[in-house]
Amino acid sequence: VSLVNRASSGSLVSYPTALGENQVMTIVSNYAEFLLRFALPLLLMAVTNTWTLAAIWRSDRFRKKIDNSAKSALKAPRCLSITVGLVVIFFVTQLLRAALLVDGMIFSYQHRGTFAMESAFAIGDIFTKTNSVVNFFVYMAIGREFRRKVFQMIRIVRSSDSTSEPSTSTHRQPRST
Repeated sequence: VSLVNRASSGSLVSYPTALGENQVMTIVSNYAEFLLRFALPLLLMAVTNTWTLAAIWRSDRFRKKIDNSAKSALKAPRCLSITVGLVVIFFVTQLLRAALLVDGMIFSYQHRGTFAMESAFAIGDIFTKTNSVVNFFVYMAIGREFRRKVFQMIRIVRSSDSTSEPSTSTHRQPRST
């Protein structure tokens, strides 16, 4: 499968190697990337979020049995909103790349090289990288304990930098000959 757009005068992508031209290898690679980058993480998030929701539900039920006043104090758990938010961010940022991988698995990138397809790949790559960056800022915005630990680490690094600075003394050590 050539990744050159023969319909236009120029190529929008680089030329693949012999391994990249191997259609079977391309399909296997697309399936592996789809499974490892989208399907398995989404499945793991669904399972772990279901466990989290079940644990929260059991905890709330237990608290309601112990104390009737707890019924009015129960709110949506903060960890639940963070978890749901991160899953939504993951899904939105990975969806385009997943669709492009499915397209590659079905059509073996037969229409690769068009401006629209190459733009979609570029945007999909930007979105997948954005997912990794966004998580840090979500935790910084919402997680008080996370923020405290980050600032604590920054202070530790600053203090170790200031104590390890070389001396500015002009005293010279005698040379040994």
